[in-house]
Formats: sequence, C-alpha cells, structure tokens
Amino acid sequence: MAKETGFLKSYTIYRALPADDGTAARFEYAPDKQCVFLEMARQKGPASQGERATFDWENKVTIKLALADLGEFIAVLEKRQKGCGPNQDGRFKGLFHQSRSRSVSINFEASERGGWHLRVGDTSVGVKRGDNKPMSLSQGISNAEGSVLLVLLRRAVEAIFAW
Repeated sequence: MAKETGFLKSYTIYRALPADDGTAARFEYAPDKQCVFLEMARQKGPASQGERATFDWENKVTIKLALADLGEFIAVLEKRQKGCGPNQDGRFKGLFHQSRSRSVSINFEASERGGWHLRVGDTSVGVKRGDNKPMSLSQGISNAEGSVLLVLLRRAVEAIFAW
C-alpha cells in the first residue's frame, strides 16, 4: 500500500463549446486502488454567453488506468512517443480494455496542431442508454494542460511505489 502524499489528486480539463458538443476529462488518482481513473463526460446543452457549461457526469465514461497505461500517457506527454499503445507501421493503435460487459478504447496522441488529442470509446454506455451505440468522446489537451497532467501522473506513479 502506498503511503499517502499531500497533493491534490484530481485534475479536470473542460472543453466547453458554444454548441452542445463539448467534453470534460477528469484524471483522478485513487490511492486505495493504486491507479488513476479517467472519467469523460459530454457537455449538457449549449453554453449560453456569460454562463458556464455543464457536463453530464451522471452518464460519464470511467476507465481505470493501471501502471502500464500511466507509463504510456507519461511517455506521450514527455514526447518520447507520439501515441499510446502498439506502434504498427508508424501508427499508434491506442490502449484497449475489455471485460465481459464492456470494451473500451483509449487513444492519446500528439496533435499536429500542438498539444495532444484524447479519444475514448465505450461499448457499455449504449447498452445503459438503451440504443446499443457505443459512446465516443474526444477533446484536445493544450500544452499547458498537458504539463499539469504530466505532474499529476508522475506524482501518482511516485505514490504507488512510495518513492
């Protein structure tokens, strides 16, 4: 069990858009589970001028990022590799998590316009909604946001190993 460290264990990146197609991504270190949870939610309705957008956290996609996944994210954020997962013919295939009830894909890669791009697909969400369509969420992550995320992920790894 990792010793408890004194740092804020959650970082949320909001990407509200004037239409209702924005997303939010939350990375949260869970000391008791020794992992980081990635949660993504869709924007609820259009953001009116001067008002904050809201996000549908009740129907979020939640993914447990284990140590190997954290290493992939860190390598991409440190620009050691362009994307997560196996590299086939210069293209990174992303990460894939599967259980009896769901299949989840995670693509995290450097963006040609700077920063990074995060895409998550989850087959179980459509079953919960009743339409059997997988949920697909994506958003850009700026260089500044990526810098903060890198610190959180590194600190999580340090805490898991009690370094």
